[in-house]
Amino acid sequence: MRHCRSQPFTNSSLLPRALGLAFVLAALSGTFLAAQTQTAGLPTLTTTRATHQLSIPEAKRAYPVLLRAVVTYYQPFIDTQHPALFVSDYTGSVFATLAMKSARR
Repeated sequence: MRHCRSQPFTNSSLLPRALGLAFVLAALSGTFLAAQTQTAGLPTLTTTRATHQLSIPEAKRAYPVLLRAVVTYYQPFIDTQHPALFVSDYTGSVFATLAMKSARR
């Protein structure tokens, strides 16, 4: 019987993922707070299915969205000003981009 030696588990391999997730969560929370002030009077969409059911004119109204979802894909390098991600909940998945705010000094 032959035994395989596996690579030791290191926490350093998780660090880039954890930092990326923290960045996404921080950006999403900032985006959500900004969207709350701009979309007063519109109902909050709570599922990805609800976002897909919007017509184009409705989507242009920028409804507030609050999802309990999992980020299934995150790509910060497609456009450095608008990182891309997919999020999934129990009703489906949706593509989103994040608007990066410039740091003020």
